[in-house]
Amino acid sequence: MEAHAAHGGAVFWPSGTSRGVWAPELSMFWDARGSHLDFTNPDTSAWWRNRVREAILSYGITSTWNDNNEYALDDEDAVCHGFGMVAPIKLMRPLMGLLMNQASWRAQLDHSQETRPWLISRSGMPGMQR
Repeated sequence: MEAHAAHGGAVFWPSGTSRGVWAPELSMFWDARGSHLDFTNPDTSAWWRNRVREAILSYGITSTWNDNNEYALDDEDAVCHGFGMVAPIKLMRPLMGLLMNQASWRAQLDHSQETRPWLISRSGMPGMQR
């Protein structure tokens, strides 16, 4: 678990589990490789909320569009923080879009409690519309 914390909030995969070496999972994002954020890690959600407030809401934008949250990973053996219990991403994938939306929703509420949050998401699990 300490190895995961050292890599921050990315979904990760064991590159050499016998040696205890972990590395962020890399998948194609349009024309380059990148890592997905792991919203089962509370530190990642806090980081996302802060970035939404600083980079979007502080400029007067009053909604968020959560995109690229299907978690189509190249490595099906990748794992995530799992709220403190490392879990395969393939079991947590449906939850990631919901957790991303929840973090954006909380950022909007923290920014302005008088304004009803407005969010759009490209993907998510049933019940996310509530």
